[in-house]
Amino acid sequence: GGKEEWEGYKRIIGQVILDKNPNLATVVNKVGVISNQYRVFDMEILAGEPRLVTEVSQNGNRFQLDYSQVYWNSRLEHEHARLVEKYFMPGEVVVDLMCGVGPFAIPAAKKGCRVIANDLNKHSVYWLRVNMGLNRVSPKDVIALNMDAKDVFRLLSGSKDLPRIPGFDPIILKPNLHKSPEHLPDPPQVPDDFRAEGGLMFHHIVMNLPRTAIEFLGSFRGRFQGSAWEGKAMPLVHLYTFAQNTESEKDIISRVERHLGGSLEEPVEIHQVRLISPKERMVCVSFRYPTHLANGPPL
Repeated sequence: GGKEEWEGYKRIIGQVILDKNPNLATVVNKVGVISNQYRVFDMEILAGEPRLVTEVSQNGNRFQLDYSQVYWNSRLEHEHARLVEKYFMPGEVVVDLMCGVGPFAIPAAKKGCRVIANDLNKHSVYWLRVNMGLNRVSPKDVIALNMDAKDVFRLLSGSKDLPRIPGFDPIILKPNLHKSPEHLPDPPQVPDDFRAEGGLMFHHIVMNLPRTAIEFLGSFRGRFQGSAWEGKAMPLVHLYTFAQNTESEKDIISRVERHLGGSLEEPVEIHQVRLISPKERMVCVSFRYPTHLANGPPL
């Protein structure tokens, strides 16, 4: 049957789940679907303590977060490990455009990469910095940004016209697992000591915002002209997107090329991450950014 027939019993079900699982403190019900730009689910508490701040463990790393403020999906644990293990090499620079609380950024840094980690949601950046501390990751190894993903490439190409605003008070970076900070100040868009004159060369771009990430591909054009890119290979792009089950790999590649504004040059890997519904799946498309688009005007 459908969920509707259980609606009247949800609090009883929640209490039974709590009673049968002594390690649980809170039982929640996901209300509706992701409907905001930060991919945060509305949730109602069915039983237990009225808090949505928690700590989870993934591949030996600890992540604290507030489910009411940020996105987290434990089903992606294998995918986080796959990308880091298969593609990221010690000494490489990774740009994580929609980083969340750090499930790619922190293991990449621990592997020896330098990571530029960005998220538009200031709460994600707050918990990212908390999790850097929990996992002993230095701010020199993960540079946390809080801006629109399109502006990240203006920054990394050496643009100086991005504003800098006051940063987090270090006091609030001492997390309280029982309560999230209610009035979180805006983090700095760019750390005060970060410089990218002449452009910053990087090896990977991670785009983990499946519903809309593909729309950002056009903003890469013309952003590889700085001296840092002379004689260097273009970065590998790891794009997460949803695909209809009726779409072939060729269809997916055509869609990527349409948003890029040109054809892909090298073989493309399309990895199926998981089924979302009977009609839709989540895939990761990995490809090298086409050299012939690197110097064109941004779309």
